[in-house]
Amino acid sequence: MNNKAQVLVIFVILLPLLFLFCAYVVDITYLNYHKNKLDSINSLIVDELKDNSSITVEEVGALVRKNDNDVIIKNIDINDKIELELEEEVPSIFARLIGINKYIINSKIEEDINKD
Repeated sequence: MNNKAQVLVIFVILLPLLFLFCAYVVDITYLNYHKNKLDSINSLIVDELKDNSSITVEEVGALVRKNDNDVIIKNIDINDKIELELEEEVPSIFARLIGINKYIINSKIEEDINKD
């Protein structure tokens, strides 16, 4: 009995699933890259505020814009505690095929200024 046709049918069924899985992996990796970038910007701002606590909110905004111009500042609070929340809209790469055009990524940090 010839099994070549059976293997071909299974291959044709599984190949689109394999492509979808690879596209999902690429999108998730791209999102993790942008999430890590937002987290590093948050850490950089907090370190700068710990070194120089007289920085104003406008200067924090300028620091964020210097690192990435597409980042949206959702919340800045500089009192006894630093609260900074950043957001970025990331266009999807392969999820556009199923109707997802962009992802919204958030990064929030809360830390005491006096903490060493």
